[in-house]
Amino acid sequence: MKTEVSDIVIMESGVMPDDWRCRKIIEHSNTLVFEYNYDTDETMIDPLVAHHIPGDLHLFTFSDPTPLKTVIYRPDWNGFLNFFRKTQQEGTSDSYYNIRIFTTRRAYEWYHVVISTISDKNGVRRKAIMTLNNINDEIVSKQELEFRIKKDPLTKMPNSDTFERETSELINEQQDIDFVIMRIDIERFHMVNYLFGTDEGDKLIKYLAVRIQEAAENGEYFTYCHMDADQFALCVQYDPDLIGKMVSGLQNSVKDYSLDYEVVLAFGLYIVEDRSMSIHTMLARALQAQRTIKGKYVTHHAYYDTKLLRKESEEHFIVDNMRRGLANNEFQVYVQPKVNMRTEELEGAEALVRWYHPEKGLLPPGQFVPIFERNGFVMKIDEFVWESTCKHLRRRLDTGKKIVPISANVSRVDLFNPQLPSTILAIVEKYSIPHELIQFELTESAFTTDIMLLTNLTRELRKRGFVILMDDFGSGYSSLNALKDIDVNVLKLDIRFLSFSTKNEKGLNILRHTIEMADSIGLSVIAEGVETEEQRRTLVSIGCDHAQGFLFSKPISVQEFEAKWLDKD
Repeated sequence: MKTEVSDIVIMESGVMPDDWRCRKIIEHSNTLVFEYNYDTDETMIDPLVAHHIPGDLHLFTFSDPTPLKTVIYRPDWNGFLNFFRKTQQEGTSDSYYNIRIFTTRRAYEWYHVVISTISDKNGVRRKAIMTLNNINDEIVSKQELEFRIKKDPLTKMPNSDTFERETSELINEQQDIDFVIMRIDIERFHMVNYLFGTDEGDKLIKYLAVRIQEAAENGEYFTYCHMDADQFALCVQYDPDLIGKMVSGLQNSVKDYSLDYEVVLAFGLYIVEDRSMSIHTMLARALQAQRTIKGKYVTHHAYYDTKLLRKESEEHFIVDNMRRGLANNEFQVYVQPKVNMRTEELEGAEALVRWYHPEKGLLPPGQFVPIFERNGFVMKIDEFVWESTCKHLRRRLDTGKKIVPISANVSRVDLFNPQLPSTILAIVEKYSIPHELIQFELTESAFTTDIMLLTNLTRELRKRGFVILMDDFGSGYSSLNALKDIDVNVLKLDIRFLSFSTKNEKGLNILRHTIEMADSIGLSVIAEGVETEEQRRTLVSIGCDHAQGFLFSKPISVQEFEAKWLDKD
């Protein structure tokens, strides 16, 4: 006679060899068995169940599964109950469901539940067998993998890929609702890392993540994510009043953050009009709007509009043409003289890039340089300027004509190139240029990027005899701190600093003491952007003799510079 599963389950001793093998298979597979007999309305429970699941489950029957409710994770109960009843009503031969069950390890663990029915030759159901297999390790590993794929590890928010997918689904499912895409970041976040350390920066990011989630979840329809660094994105229902409250609420929340530093947020918003547009493009438009208010401490949010659409089109034009333009020699190097204001004698020059497009004509540097800095192409342009400058110097040296030192810019983006010192040296050595004839200007924004990168660069260049200038001194917030850490030769005072200082005694005193401070630590000073005779006289009177600016010459071509300044005698 064939042994039923129920016999195996309840048998503690004296089992037959075949039954013993089945018993061992069940034990080793970690399978828990519940068997129900329709004829007797009895349920037999595998003794192994008690070793894995606590509580008194002997009252469980296939007609009344509620005793299981005490061990099944509450959110899973209704789904399991529907699954259980469906198998009884439909007589499904094999059906499964995954639930979490409280175990003797005092934790909820995932189990794979299978219910099978056994019928006689007439199709009458005789038995039902429910088996439970622990699949917790498999589920947890899968969840961890999905988390890494979908979530940001720092904030536990969705990542940008998840945001784009979920937002696309949301705005296409809710066709009757207007949505707005919002980008948020922290103004000058790099300064938080610089002044307080990256651990504090991470704490601030996590704090803001919580506040953003709270703000978004006040609405009915929303998505959000942590994109990268201090960048967040949201999609919420568009309501100008609610958006205003959200912006002000988030601004106020970061003011409450315990940090001896003013944390200010910048918001860029794009109202969704074309739902077929990619979320990536919508985010790019929100970013365009955000850039219009970066650094403006009165306005904290801006919407994308048609002006920005034209700007976006212009940016696409720049990006589409930049590589071809470099290959076709459309970029040219101009120079602006540096003079002694007392004698008006030429002391040097600064190399600047200009772009002559065959269709658009001369493109202002402000139109393309910021784009190049964002997309990294500025590194190619800087190398072009360095090499063009070396070519000019080499030609003057070869002909024995008058020559003055020329400075060239090193952009902030260049600093992230670990081969930068060797690249500069290779170009200079290629043309055998004496190192005192080519100088390098670092904009003050570079001094807030990465002090170690900058320290290593200036040390390497100074060691090889190059002169280093700090450009735009006084325009930012970290000049004095940077001077303490970075070894430079020359300060270039920003015209925005000078423009007000000639009109009042306080400004003149600040300017005078800045020049005296530079002199006391062995630095030369060049006034940049001098445009009026009044500025020249004021600067000379307080001890600044060196300058460049439109008062003396605008940036001019190399040929014009040579004719008017180098070969005029």
